[in-house]
Amino acid sequence: ITKDAIDALDAVNQPPSLFSAYGAIARVRTLADGLPGIEPLGRDALKGALARAATWYRTTDGRSTLCFPPDPVVADVASLPTWPFPELEGVATAPVLGQDGRIHRGPGYQPAVKTWIVDTPGRDEIPNKVTAEQAEAARHLLLEDLLGDFPFVDDADRANALALMLLPFVRPAIDGLTPLHLIEAPTEGTGKGLLAEVLLLPALGRDPAILTMGRDDEETRKRITAALAGSAPAILLDNVTRLNSPVLAAAITAGTWVDRQLGQTRMLHIPVRT
Repeated sequence: ITKDAIDALDAVNQPPSLFSAYGAIARVRTLADGLPGIEPLGRDALKGALARAATWYRTTDGRSTLCFPPDPVVADVASLPTWPFPELEGVATAPVLGQDGRIHRGPGYQPAVKTWIVDTPGRDEIPNKVTAEQAEAARHLLLEDLLGDFPFVDDADRANALALMLLPFVRPAIDGLTPLHLIEAPTEGTGKGLLAEVLLLPALGRDPAILTMGRDDEETRKRITAALAGSAPAILLDNVTRLNSPVLAAAITAGTWVDRQLGQTRMLHIPVRT
């Protein structure tokens, strides 16, 4: 029965809406912060998907009656080690560059970058080949029109700011870890938060998800797990006065984050692409 159930899910999964992510069957949905994210299917959601994928019957004394998928089958499907669904590693709200050197626009699931790309206005206007004039116009727009008024100390600071802006667009092309970016200033009101929002707005289309450090490592771990499970392209750690967290250090140096899903016994294995 489990095999028939998996086959039924696979048959109706075109275009894909069910994925293999974080060691679970997952889907893309709008999360509490209004951004699209990856959500592992809970028991009720998986039962609903199975009910829509096939017609279920219960046979008693030779008579068949309609029924919902039985709980043991739902649990067995969820506990399988693999599923025939596409692998999903992230969600993007703008076109991204893949390891194949191509710009992937979406909308929908893009297997080359294992990313769900949300449909955005103007995505068809992006050229795959850029002229020298277009490159110069882009440089002027980014470094002078957009960042020209921020009081960077030197060119290295400006270069790191530009790298942070470009990183979400090229993250799928990077097979490995990317660094934490620190925005600091000698006084309040210099524009640290504004700079973070400006740098991430082109990729996110809105303000970034904000995360504050917990009172202890256990609380910080739970917050990081929840944030990574939402697959946000970037997370802003706001109002940090001291960085001394082994949990945060693990999150930015681990290729995969492993932790228990909140409220459940399932362990999540989340690729750190944020």
